[in-house]
Amino acid sequence: MKKGQITFFIILGIILLIILGAYLALVNLRPQRDIIQPKYQPLYAYMTGCVESTAREAITRIGENGGFLYEPQEISRDPYAYLTSTLVGVREDPFWWTEGISRVPPEEYLEEQITRYVKENLKTCLNYAPFENEFIITELQEIPDITTELGEEATIIRVSFPLKVVDKATGEENRNLKNFDRTLQIRVKKAYELAKRIMDRENQDTFIERKVIELIGLSSEERIPYTGIDISCKPKTWKVPEVKEELQKLIRVNFPYIKVQGLPIDEDRIVDFDSGLQFKDSYFAKQYVWDIGDVAIPDMRATVIYDDYPMQFAVTPNDGALLKSNMQKGQQALSFLCINMWHFTYDIVFPVMIRISDDENRYHESFMFEFPFMVSIQDNQPKREAFTSTISPSTGGGDVDEFCTTDATDKEIVLTIQDALDKSPIEGAELRMACGSMECSLGYTDDGGELARPLPYCVNAVLKANKTGYEDAERFFQTEVEGREYVMTMQPFKQFELIRVVKHAFTDAESPIGAEQRLASDEQATITLKTETDEYFTLYPPDGDGELPLAVPLVPETTYDVQIYLIKGESIIGGYEAAWKPSFAHLQTADTLTFHVLAYDAPSEEEQFLFLSGLRSYSIKAPEPELE
Repeated sequence: MKKGQITFFIILGIILLIILGAYLALVNLRPQRDIIQPKYQPLYAYMTGCVESTAREAITRIGENGGFLYEPQEISRDPYAYLTSTLVGVREDPFWWTEGISRVPPEEYLEEQITRYVKENLKTCLNYAPFENEFIITELQEIPDITTELGEEATIIRVSFPLKVVDKATGEENRNLKNFDRTLQIRVKKAYELAKRIMDRENQDTFIERKVIELIGLSSEERIPYTGIDISCKPKTWKVPEVKEELQKLIRVNFPYIKVQGLPIDEDRIVDFDSGLQFKDSYFAKQYVWDIGDVAIPDMRATVIYDDYPMQFAVTPNDGALLKSNMQKGQQALSFLCINMWHFTYDIVFPVMIRISDDENRYHESFMFEFPFMVSIQDNQPKREAFTSTISPSTGGGDVDEFCTTDATDKEIVLTIQDALDKSPIEGAELRMACGSMECSLGYTDDGGELARPLPYCVNAVLKANKTGYEDAERFFQTEVEGREYVMTMQPFKQFELIRVVKHAFTDAESPIGAEQRLASDEQATITLKTETDEYFTLYPPDGDGELPLAVPLVPETTYDVQIYLIKGESIIGGYEAAWKPSFAHLQTADTLTFHVLAYDAPSEEEQFLFLSGLRSYSIKAPEPELE
């Protein structure tokens, strides 16, 4: 044989070995299906049915809980790590992001949990009673061997659980029933990957926070104040609970219109039934379609849900539960011109739920995957990391009763409340403690101004005190240190039971003013008392919203700059401007405060302008405010 022929056969042999090796590899990779005799097929179908039903339970629960079947300790031990919902039973959904912490479960963790669930629960499904007349069935191992694979288009459960099956009629023994694999046409992997993409882009783009800020900016200033100016001598006020409620309503109504680019969008959906406006022609199509990158999944949808979940909400500046505009006066000749300006900053933290829905078709089953995360805004700006705010930076699902009744130690912590003026003890002050989103009632101070008791564990707690006749007070304190004592002072204030405004007719700078008269029914006075640091405001008579009480701190030797404008319709027809230093003793005991203002029936606008320009000098003619 020639040398060239030998070389040819060597090469041919190598090629044949490669082909044979590839064939054997493919054979080994192909799932093995045991040949089941017909009489054992009902038992085999029963076993695989149990595998399938148990796996479905695991997959359903893992979709409902954002990929968590078994919560790790860092979640289960943290009451702020999950969202509690009681809409349908009680659900606790771990946050994928909260307080700057990401808790997105890895894909391998999902597979491990499904495997664990099937392994722990498969045998509770199995009951061989239907086959006891035909077979003697013996399990050859205590715990089945199970693996889970999340595929692109299906979820595969591989189960090895050998059985020894003896035919009672023939005595035949069969040990071939051992593999009970099931393939479920449920796209867990694809839904999870889409959810993870959404979470990653939210942390990167702060899309949801920007939509909230946008809602605040576009809302009517009458409902959600942001930045504005108004030419009026009547300061504008807003109630914080009403502003919060309005924002929650806007979020609840608008967020369902957020769509993910690359997923199906019903562009013909009617968004305004009065006008027949369709989604494709609406503001939402331009501003509410979220680009999260290269995504094209024709059968999946993503929905952003806010369903009246708890919201931590704070606005600054504020006067307790009220927001007020800052009323300024014009300069010099325009000093009577009132300008109301406002600019509020919002700190807002609340959860949203993202729902991934995979619609059923001929190739796969329906599936739903949900996960929550926190939306976080500080000072009107998105905040996707931990921050210190005027609000608690977390909204979670802890049990308030359990938290408030679980003390950090058995040693008492002493809380003492004193009057800021003379440091005397304040009896009957109600004390509360805030820790994150939890708030506990602690009780009332005794006649020594003290409350002593063990307290729940909190490193950065807020002590709150309130009592009639005092401004509410707050301070930070720690409860995990035994035997500590904390002292907090409360500023006493005077709230007048009755405010009166009477007018005196003004004619000119030389003539005496007229006798005291009540205001006409179409007249109203704006009253402002200013100190070097604070400002106090009320109206007389009050608007239809009810009383707007005038309360001032009880501080000795305080001088107030009193500014009052008498308004009729849209015109300023009088007023009073002067410095006032009341007797402290008289201020403490008085119930009624009466203000005297000048009213000028000017013959022309020019005369009215001149009168208001000199109001401070003319006010010397009027009596000082009276305390009774």
